[in-house]
Amino acid sequence: MPSRSFNPREHLVRRNLTLSHTHPSAKFEALPLPTDMPSAAPASKGINKIITQLIEPQVTINGAVVTTFSPPLTITVEFTADDCVGAPHDADGKPKLFIFTAWKQGSAWKWEKLSTTVTCTDKNCTQGTLTAQISTLRPGDPCGEGM
Repeated sequence: MPSRSFNPREHLVRRNLTLSHTHPSAKFEALPLPTDMPSAAPASKGINKIITQLIEPQVTINGAVVTTFSPPLTITVEFTADDCVGAPHDADGKPKLFIFTAWKQGSAWKWEKLSTTVTCTDKNCTQGTLTAQISTLRPGDPCGEGM
């Protein structure tokens, strides 16, 4: 399964993260993050706080940009203790963090909170990974981390 890890010091991303897909020819690129994304999502979207933009991914298969994925594209990103500050926790003590996508439609931004698996790497669950799957990734769809 092709995957690519991205490092903030070397790529246009804000966290260490990995994109992966089952297609053997899948290639991943980080495009510049948008500068005009709002700092808050509408309350109706369940995104109480945007922690950070993560990546503006672009996926190509056999040289063509792909925007729909079956099976879905997987994104995994590290979270830190700083990300957990102020985050509610579930019954297992895991912070209620998640990955979201956003895209501009006309002059308005649209938001989608992704179903996200939280995996802790320490006993207090102050660091770990967030993993989500993306079926559709329109051009200009940055991914972010929220609570």
